[in-house]
Amino acid sequence: MTPAWLASDSVYYRVLFDAARAGFDARPSVMVASVCAVVVVLGCLWPRQLSEMAGGLLRRELTAAEARALAVGLGGCGVLLSLLLARLDYSRYENLRIALQQHRYVTVEGVVSSYVPGDSARNIPESFSVGGRRYAFRAGSVTDGYKGTFSRRSDIRNGVMLRIADVRGIVARLEVRDSSSFRTP
Repeated sequence: MTPAWLASDSVYYRVLFDAARAGFDARPSVMVASVCAVVVVLGCLWPRQLSEMAGGLLRRELTAAEARALAVGLGGCGVLLSLLLARLDYSRYENLRIALQQHRYVTVEGVVSSYVPGDSARNIPESFSVGGRRYAFRAGSVTDGYKGTFSRRSDIRNGVMLRIADVRGIVARLEVRDSSSFRTP
């Protein structure tokens, strides 16, 4: 809560995260497509090894041509699947960006409490409470919203004033109150 004696237009926030500015992260989709492409290449370069592996599963020996066809088929399906997943990921990101633009979010504003710094090595999620809502972020989680800092230095800590644009539980924008005395218009 902002004290009554402090005019709302004199409170400034600094943006820590904005999904619309962060852009779309295509790395997971690219990694899956790359693995599938490697399967195609390896299957074409070493059909005998693929034939032996697949032969154990199919309980019959595959010819080199069958092994190549299997590699191309599996790799091709994998590439198509990764493209489909990339499209779904982009669609999710686009919906979040549009929700921000159209102001279809809940503004959660308040003082941070119960802050727990995240530690990806020990699988401890970064978490905190603001305005009666609890937020938690795991390293490596797939989300288009704020993912947490997972570093020693964080602008988020107990007692800091935050403003969050919450789109169905996803932190689409995260702002911290700027306490510096010098501001430019």
